[in-house]
Amino acid sequence: MITVTWTVPGELARRYDNHPVDDMIYVALAERTATELVTADEALRRRLTHVDWIIGPDQAAI
Repeated sequence: MITVTWTVPGELARRYDNHPVDDMIYVALAERTATELVTADEALRRRLTHVDWIIGPDQAAI
């Protein structure tokens, strides 16, 4: 079982212009597990363009 504390998504949300915490839970989990985050959420990808492991569905390996 992988544990992500609530403080990490909250800190990420504050750092990125109060982006919704529920989205940042997925970001924190992907970061913690060192995996890619595939999301169709364009707003999230725009805010985190510098994070190369957050990708769109069209970039995902099948």
